[in-house]
Amino acid sequence: MFMRRYTSDPGLATIQQIEGVVTIEGNAAPGVVGVGTGVVALVGEFADMTYGVSVDLVTTPGTVSTRPQPVQILSSDDFLTKLGGFDETIGEHKKTGGSGFVAAKNKKFAGLVAVPVNLASDKACRAWRELPTNLDATHATPLFTMVPGYVAAGREFLDVGAKAVRLMKSIAFQASAAYKSAIVGSTPACALATCVLTSIGSNFVAEGVKCGDALVLGSLAAAGGSGNLLTAGTYRIITVGTTTLTIEKQDGSNFAFAAPYTDLAYRIHAANCADTGGSGSTTLVYGFKAPGTGICNTLPVRPLFQNLVVSDVCSPTVAPPAQTASAYDPLSGLKLGGHPISVCAFTTAVQTANTTSAAGLETLYASALASLLADATPANTVNLVFCARHSAAIWTSLKNTCTQRSAKGKGLRGIMAPDLSNVTVAGVASSVAAYPAAAALRTDRASEGWPGVSVYVPEAVGFSITRADASVTTDGIFDETADGWIASAMSSVPPEVNPAIEDAPVTISPDGTPGALAFLGLQSNAPTLTIDDYITLRAAGICAPRMDDVSGPVLQSGNTTGQQLERATGTLQPIPMAQRAMADFIEDSLTGALAKFAKKPLTDDLEKDSAAVVIGFLEGLRSKLNPSKQRIYAYAVSTAANTAETRAAGVWFIDYAVTTLASANQIVQRATIGTQVVISTP
Repeated sequence: MFMRRYTSDPGLATIQQIEGVVTIEGNAAPGVVGVGTGVVALVGEFADMTYGVSVDLVTTPGTVSTRPQPVQILSSDDFLTKLGGFDETIGEHKKTGGSGFVAAKNKKFAGLVAVPVNLASDKACRAWRELPTNLDATHATPLFTMVPGYVAAGREFLDVGAKAVRLMKSIAFQASAAYKSAIVGSTPACALATCVLTSIGSNFVAEGVKCGDALVLGSLAAAGGSGNLLTAGTYRIITVGTTTLTIEKQDGSNFAFAAPYTDLAYRIHAANCADTGGSGSTTLVYGFKAPGTGICNTLPVRPLFQNLVVSDVCSPTVAPPAQTASAYDPLSGLKLGGHPISVCAFTTAVQTANTTSAAGLETLYASALASLLADATPANTVNLVFCARHSAAIWTSLKNTCTQRSAKGKGLRGIMAPDLSNVTVAGVASSVAAYPAAAALRTDRASEGWPGVSVYVPEAVGFSITRADASVTTDGIFDETADGWIASAMSSVPPEVNPAIEDAPVTISPDGTPGALAFLGLQSNAPTLTIDDYITLRAAGICAPRMDDVSGPVLQSGNTTGQQLERATGTLQPIPMAQRAMADFIEDSLTGALAKFAKKPLTDDLEKDSAAVVIGFLEGLRSKLNPSKQRIYAYAVSTAANTAETRAAGVWFIDYAVTTLASANQIVQRATIGTQVVISTP
């Protein structure tokens, strides 16, 4: 069901444009407060691009395109599976951020949706490994037990120029048993890029052999100088005949078979045991991952320094042990191959290790944020969003996305932060309408947090990380902006609760239980802040982290103010952020409840029943019979605005007003203490 939200009556013509539920917001009196919770979207840069790109296998095979897909994250393990782990080259740790892993680390969310920003090159690669050779010349069984092989997203390879390239999708090589084996194979002398295996008595077509499948030939344990030893290896089948197979080496290089060889042990495995290129039919048609076309290239990659040249063969920076007659590793022979006809382009502004924010990257963030406008799950479940990277352009894209989505769907609020180079109260609290000042840039749908905080990321231990004060550490201590912590707090408490309460369950401890804020202090280059500074920040609408001498890490002023256009005067006026949050909570909840009435005949019963739904929901929030469950202060509902004209037009108005609970932001103790104080007794 479509929903639309307006800040003034759009008129019957606009209301009648499409069926659904229309919300018309009235100006609430100052002081209406409440805090929304919900599903948080994290837009950031991750090691795995599975949900950030698409790879074309038809029109321009092996071409990678930006395609951000919001993906629901169900657990920390699910996060690693879908988005990858920590990659020290992702994000400008000392200033603008960017690492989605760091932005999510240690935090708890009622619900999390991630949107990857595309860091991949425009062309995809292919990877392969060796399978265990045969036991010996007379036994076409594996010399070592077949085992799966896993390659994590973010693994580094070195190209032909010894420059790094990072894999941007995990690989899971399978370990299925051979479906065909024999010890009667023969090959001719060969010095070309292809060779023919003949097996008299076989019928490879009838036995289901496919192009792209893996042929394991010979044995590393065979006698010295024998054909089984000299041909030992894993090969790729490229054509299938009745008794013959045309094969190629996995890296496409030329064979070096000096003489004909006979009585060769061989076995055939499904392609996914040894190669990401896949398999297909028995002839050179679509479905077969044909060499030289790019159709076998499905792995997005990220060159860190230069283009990956055509058909480049890259080796892991940390190489797995090589296969021998006495040893085998699940990733023995692991290689990464470049696109066969195009370079994998390197884009400085996007793929450079620890790059700063620039126009190219900011455009990709805008694209990722725009994916939250989709009327599809999980994008349409999100009601809070923040970005792992920070700049003026990203800030603008975030605000625009919140405005656009809220106008035609569930309410969306954004949490923003200046980058870590902003270290003065005057700079962030300025009334000048320019980044990073919050006072003039905030809206009722975009709030700000500052300063940043320092955090511990155990996965980063041993890596050199530059902090905001330019110091370099290897102990896993990071500086990060405050927006992720604020989003976690907003997500983790009920709508009517200030997210800055000191016992908000906003982190996850190692044993999986909720805990309080877990940052270690303010960002390394933060100024020394006084109570007067926090008063200034609150007045500018900024939620500020603070290290309290009793409670430890806290958020100060969680219920700050945004700005909303006052319709009567045409001027921007302060509005409590909790007012916006609670309005979204109530309006979006009632939209779902009222949707079942849309498009039905406008009968007397529908008029009464729809109003009763609103009354019932708000009465539940008022909770007169159970005061401990009270969530609003008062409400009123009316259908008096309906006329014969509106009924004839098929429009039914339900007006309601809600006074929400105030937040006890200031607790005042009025003390009289002294030796001369007289206490009267009744």
